Amino acid sequence: MRMNKYYKSYLHERRITIKKDARRLLHRKIQQINNQLIDKKILEYDTTSDTTIDTFKPAVYGSEIIKLNRIATAQDFQRLLNNSMVTKADWSRLVANNTARDVADKITAKEIQRIESNLKAVENVMNDASVNISQYKTLIEKLPPTTSRQEILNRTLERGHNLRGREYTQRELERLSRDLERYKSNRLDYETKRMENQQAYREGLDRIHQTKTWNWSELENTRHSQMDGQTVDFASKFEVVNEVTGDTDYLLFAGDIDNEHNNCSNTCNCQCWTSYENEEVTVENQSYSLSEVAYSSTAQGWQ
Repeated sequence: MRMNKYYKSYLHERRITIKKDARRLLHRKIQQINNQLIDKKILEYDTTSDTTIDTFKPAVYGSEIIKLNRIATAQDFQRLLNNSMVTKADWSRLVANNTARDVADKITAKEIQRIESNLKAVENVMNDASVNISQYKTLIEKLPPTTSRQEILNRTLERGHNLRGREYTQRELERLSRDLERYKSNRLDYETKRMENQQAYREGLDRIHQTKTWNWSELENTRHSQMDGQTVDFASKFEVVNEVTGDTDYLLFAGDIDNEHNNCSNTCNCQCWTSYENEEVTVENQSYSLSEVAYSSTAQGWQ
């Protein structure tokens, strides 16, 4: 049983990795937006104009990020729904579109928050230290566009100065991208199950997914070992306690960044996962499991 659970955990994490790799181009584009803003902040530091000020407004650069995220999230959600029991209907299209938009908006908000933090750190550096602008410009022209700007800044600070302020390192950016990809995958899994429950209700059946269970990653030095095996009603939230800090959050699923405390104590780099128990349903006096139940229009796929 333990090996079986370990294997399921491995498959879950492997799926996250595959999805993240598939979205590598998306993450690279967002990283380039981050770097372009930092470059502009540094190279035009002594130049002030309305155009320059507008460039750094989240509403301006965020519009491109949210466009990228909405397209990617809608595509990912449709792939899940194509393999679900949700039928093609006006209600399902509306719910799917609204859900994909909501997920994309939350991911974008986190990425904008990261970029704002980076820009503030760069501003602190420019206020407190001297940067060799000519050398900086030479390096960004030679190096790949996704190269960490923290590394370049450290190399171009005049002697006697240290990097002040706080910019995310390349490793942290990679981890954040992974966390957001994990949130998107887990959230879309949950929403697909929720729509299947709605579909069952419309068909006059009981909920297919009655409960859900928290599964600990079984990795060393983690914070949720005591959560392992905890089961709650499908619509309820898990009471998640960080075993190291004591922080408590109420999450719909593992990695749920959309929580009332809006911190990362129980979500950042969390590799736990949520499983959904499928109840047997009765159709024409016969019992079927989830994999055997099919609705009339499911075979046509979801669009």
